[in-house]
Amino acid sequence: MHVISFKKIREFFSTHRDVASSLTAVYKTVKKANWQKLAELKEVIRPLILGPIHRLQYSGNKYRLIARIVFEPDRSLVVAVMTHEEI
Repeated sequence: MHVISFKKIREFFSTHRDVASSLTAVYKTVKKANWQKLAELKEVIRPLILGPIHRLQYSGNKYRLIARIVFEPDRSLVVAVMTHEEI
């Protein structure tokens, strides 16, 4: 799956070092994936809040990665990475 954009992830963890390894791991997992439907994504990435824009929660809901995932043509757009307070 093509991930747009790692830059937002990198910018976020440059100031929030405690979540850098988990965000990088999710990026690598998504990059290698070839999911065809949402159920396959849910099996791999938890906790995941589903909707038109999907939210992945980290560090006890302290951080969230907001993404738009399109299964055809295998794209994931990172909309934002933010703290819970910023939402």
